[in-house]
Amino acid sequence: MRSRFWIILAGVVCAAGVALAVPKNAAPPRLVVVIVVDQLTPDLLDRLGPVFTGAFKTFRDRGLRFLQARHDHALTQTAPGHFVLLSGRHPGPAGVPANEFYDRTERRIVYSVEDRQSRILGADGRGASYRNVQATALGDWMKEADSQSLVYSVAGKDRSAVLLGGQRPDGAIWFHPQAGGFTTSTYYADTIPKAVQIFNARNRVEPFFGKDWQRALKDEKLYRTYAGADDAPGENMISRDEDSPVFPHRLTGRPASDGFGAFMAFPWLDELTVKLARHLIESTRIGLDDHPDLLAVSLSAFDVLGHAFGPNSQEAMDAAIRVDRELGAFVQFVEQRFGRGRVLLVLTSDHGVMPLAEVCRSKGLPAARVSAEVKAFRTRLFDELEKKYESAARLFLFRGQENIHFDHEELARRRIDPQDLYEEVRLLASTETWIAHILDREELLHPRDLNPVGQQMLHSFHPEKGADLYLIPKPYLITQGAPRGANHGSPYDYDARVPLLFYGWQAAPKTANRPVRTVDLAPTLARILGVATPDGLDGTALEELISEN
Repeated sequence: MRSRFWIILAGVVCAAGVALAVPKNAAPPRLVVVIVVDQLTPDLLDRLGPVFTGAFKTFRDRGLRFLQARHDHALTQTAPGHFVLLSGRHPGPAGVPANEFYDRTERRIVYSVEDRQSRILGADGRGASYRNVQATALGDWMKEADSQSLVYSVAGKDRSAVLLGGQRPDGAIWFHPQAGGFTTSTYYADTIPKAVQIFNARNRVEPFFGKDWQRALKDEKLYRTYAGADDAPGENMISRDEDSPVFPHRLTGRPASDGFGAFMAFPWLDELTVKLARHLIESTRIGLDDHPDLLAVSLSAFDVLGHAFGPNSQEAMDAAIRVDRELGAFVQFVEQRFGRGRVLLVLTSDHGVMPLAEVCRSKGLPAARVSAEVKAFRTRLFDELEKKYESAARLFLFRGQENIHFDHEELARRRIDPQDLYEEVRLLASTETWIAHILDREELLHPRDLNPVGQQMLHSFHPEKGADLYLIPKPYLITQGAPRGANHGSPYDYDARVPLLFYGWQAAPKTANRPVRTVDLAPTLARILGVATPDGLDGTALEELISEN
């Protein structure tokens, strides 16, 4: 098997267009490496800049950097964020509106990459694949153009690897908490690839249990300077035996009986993911011939621990330092193996994150945890509807925190006009202080004069499987029930903006300060590679980024 290695260029284009300064007749890169650091915010590269010595410093100082890259969909979660980067399509209409979502056609909550026709290799549980996604991706276009092109995706999370890889990659590989190592599903292979088996045997996870996560830098003052106190208000714990969220953090548990899920909250997972990417390059012929290859690498632990501690914590700072170092060694390896001019690397993210509500409030922002208000609204909503509609609860298939699905069969049986129910719920929701926007199904099916948030919601909406009502919270409000930790998923800048940087090939050092969209990345890369794209893409390749290739 040949391996193709490519780096995801998240969000590189916008209608305004910024130049990548490609010389006329420049040969396309033979390897594209897309690096997605889950939950990486664009400000981090500057805020922690003085402590970076590896890849983050290289990309920032020697690469092409877009300062205003953002996702153009409302539900800024891991699955839709990864899907957009290499598909050129908005996630909702393609069937990837969120990590999990209620499917009205199946009348149940479905996982974005679940596959009941396949199984996980090396562990029990449901399979995962691209089977139910209603779109192709860059790797598929590359293989259509050249069957000898190699496409691989590697990640900590299954949805990240699956959605970057497309329909038919040579391998989509992820860490599975039951397997205790990296694996795949029978959708992709009958057995775990030999190279991955060898890597798992050499890099067992069991020895990490009982180990302390210590700060990577010896000078604790640096952490206080750039990240503040270790135990900031709102931080959560990641270990069952912790009394407070402070260094050191010990990975505890009994993996033989409890599984390896706890490992995913520690930065060692991201270090192993990068090492696996290097191992795949060394074990295959990725990038060694004239057939262009793609390798996508997504680092998932950065998101898991970021949810616990927040993006401004000492833990997030330490995880960033470790990722910077590990990726730095990886970039050096790639340059030495292939030559800088033969490889294009991209650094980006699937979404940002809102800082801890408590940290936001200390800065004068109107932040709050409002799960109690959301719960009270749901109770009031059905109490009021019960006064008009007998057994009102039966009118609904699903009632989420921020979305509501009507049972249209029940409405038809009882001769209730859905529009009447829309207006009833709208009227009750209009008095809620935590709600900023209310959008209904008809508005999204027949869009006219939508505001920017409505446009983003349209890009997260599936016409058959989408909800009937969406309740969009105001900025800086957390509707989930957790009393601690950080979250993302809103259409606001702190969640939607992501870094986008290019290094290698023809990407000269430059800063571009204009808006670009992540949905334009895949078609732009396809043009650079000379690969045809399917009709109906939502993104468009910028001629200013392409020149004559």
